[in-house]
Amino acid sequence: RILLIQEVELRTRELNKEKIKVTEQKEIIELKNNNITDSINYAKNIQEAVLPNVKILDNFFSDFFIFNQPRDIVSGDFYWFKKKGDYLIIACADCTGHGIPGAFLSMLGSELMNQIILDPKVNSPGLALELLDIGIYNSINRSGDSFQKDGIDLSICAFNENENKFTFSGARRPIILWDGEKIHTFEPIPCSVGEMKERNEKPVEIEIPIKKGDRIYMFSDGYIDQFGGEKNKKFLIRRFKELIIELDKTPINKQKDIFMDKFNSWKRNQEQLDDILVIGVEI
Repeated sequence: RILLIQEVELRTRELNKEKIKVTEQKEIIELKNNNITDSINYAKNIQEAVLPNVKILDNFFSDFFIFNQPRDIVSGDFYWFKKKGDYLIIACADCTGHGIPGAFLSMLGSELMNQIILDPKVNSPGLALELLDIGIYNSINRSGDSFQKDGIDLSICAFNENENKFTFSGARRPIILWDGEKIHTFEPIPCSVGEMKERNEKPVEIEIPIKKGDRIYMFSDGYIDQFGGEKNKKFLIRRFKELIIELDKTPINKQKDIFMDKFNSWKRNQEQLDDILVIGVEI
């Protein structure tokens, strides 16, 4: 009996030691997780600081909205715009991946866009797309040992309010125009920036006549690729266009909340699969 008691006491001490060890390991893991989360939150602040001031859009459009919802804390989607002479250059970009890898690529893409558009010789979206492709390709494939397929899908437009036209060029991202009566879709080339040179693809520019009241939508694929609804299917571009038509009488500066509510209603209890970026502007 004494031996049994001693054995129980020994097992109890061992279990207590194990419990203390597990608790200490849990505290270490929680501390590391908190440090990582704090770092990512700080990175989010930096990423948001790099985004352009949306007030620039007030000078060119009647109104606008930007719905930007990362899947994680930081995002692989980014918007970019800059005034250049009489033009506003505006881009909606979706980088390979999401979270930290996507965020790194988005910072690279944003900085390359700044350098490209500052060049006085760059005066068209197609040329900007071509130079961005070279910049992304050279940055990612510096070793030359193998071809990395990481890249950026984006639509880029030049708007001149004096000429009443949009000039569009895109890499795997279309844009949509709603003129109050009909939906018009303008298609991109079928490959990402960063692989155009490898696939021998050239940008295509499309000049789009516009008039007052026209609405243009630029978007990443996160919204339309989200699974949900009663049958757990993708939202798809068909429903995206139907939503734009439904919002015909809704001021465009009120549409952000509606796009958000529609997305959450569709997603239900599913996880958000990708970063989301939708830009809407009204002429």
